[in-house]
Amino acid sequence: MTLLLREVGRFVFESALWIGALAAVTAAAVGPVIALGQMAMRRRVAGLALIGAAVVASLAHRFDLPMAWAPQIGGRPLPIAWAAAGAIAVAVTMTARHDNTVVAP
Repeated sequence: MTLLLREVGRFVFESALWIGALAAVTAAAVGPVIALGQMAMRRRVAGLALIGAAVVASLAHRFDLPMAWAPQIGGRPLPIAWAAAGAIAVAVTMTARHDNTVVAP
């Protein structure tokens, strides 16, 4: 039982470490885009950018796309450039879709 618990704990720790590094890459990549957005949608854009970064990083690893720099974090490579590209693409798309006009009732 203790070996299983140790392995599960290690998996959870390494996964949290990978997601934390991904969140740092996402924050650095989309920080200027989020800073220009409205206060109400900043959290939504940041959350969706994190999901976009995770999806693109996972797809890059899955399809063996060229990775300029992919450090091993938690036993899994984190393709920095692909993660940043996915985060920026989602953040720019979300801010471009958002209508900034206010219609009076």
